[in-house]
Amino acid sequence: MAFWTFTAPNPVFIPEYAPPAVGRDSVRKAYEWVFATLKLRGQFAFHDVEVIGNTAWVRTTSTGHFRVMATGAEGDVSNSELFVLKLEGGAWKMHRYIFTSSAPPGQK
Repeated sequence: MAFWTFTAPNPVFIPEYAPPAVGRDSVRKAYEWVFATLKLRGQFAFHDVEVIGNTAWVRTTSTGHFRVMATGAEGDVSNSELFVLKLEGGAWKMHRYIFTSSAPPGQK
């Protein structure tokens, strides 16, 4: 199933150290760049899920390893994430996704 089936019509992706990607086309391009540039391997832990009406938010953390495809550089990664979801057409869709590193630079 395509990633886009899980996104709202007007998603926003707010990555660390980069401007927000607003709208499906911009979010798609941002994700395509991430997956063309990095090989990611990791796990998510779910900490909070709250639903109010047709809106939900999910707080997660993730840990893993990355490799830069062009250079072969590798490292560990540890992030905190917040997902905001909207119930649309009977299905939960990603409305906003925000993440930040949970370790200061040089301590990952």
